Amino acid sequence: MEGPIASRIDRIVTIFKAAREVAEREGRCAMLSGHLEHVDAYYRSVAFEGAAMGLALSDICLWEGFLGNEGAAHAVQVHIGLGWALAEQQRPVAENPTWPDRDSILDGYGYYHGLFRRRLTIRTQGIPEGLADAQLPAFDRGVGRSIWYISKGDVEQLRTMVAAFPESRQPALWLGVGIAVAFVGGCSDALLEEVAQASSIHRPKLLEGARRALNSRTLAGTATHDAERAVSVWG
Repeated sequence: MEGPIASRIDRIVTIFKAAREVAEREGRCAMLSGHLEHVDAYYRSVAFEGAAMGLALSDICLWEGFLGNEGAAHAVQVHIGLGWALAEQQRPVAENPTWPDRDSILDGYGYYHGLFRRRLTIRTQGIPEGLADAQLPAFDRGVGRSIWYISKGDVEQLRTMVAAFPESRQPALWLGVGIAVAFVGGCSDALLEEVAQASSIHRPKLLEGARRALNSRTLAGTATHDAERAVSVWG
């Protein structure tokens, strides 16, 4: 039987894809706004992320208008969605001064690479061509999030994948894991503690990630119980 974490991840994937498809097909319009409003509040930021990717793939001006208006409360996810789009188009992460949250763009870029270019990114710990050293921590944050989505609560698989990376990259990976665990939810206190034990000396990074997830959810006005509990257990 599928566990609660896997079920939530499957739902997140479905919501993301649906919003992306509406955005690519319809652009910024009442239909897209209506679609986003009807997504359950707990997952609404995911829908905004998918919509942001779809708009960025169609026309960056549509993405910029979305960020400045209906997507403002979900700004972190809207920037992550742009990172997805840049990765899918195999474009470098541009240092565009009009994109204020470049770390979140890099996070989405890393998440995409972790999921869809897994051999390069996770199995061989490769780094995309053109990525600057200063951009690597934010990229790895996204890779860490992807590792939680891949492992779906299997802590040994999680530990093994992270441990394959150089130690210098592991803090950012555990930060990303913390964001993903707190955002997805579905963990018991016992599982949260098991994840913390797997992270060893990087437990503070897990806590930092959970706090980031809680902050982004609070700004977006979405449910925060799972993130609050992760902060409590890891703190």
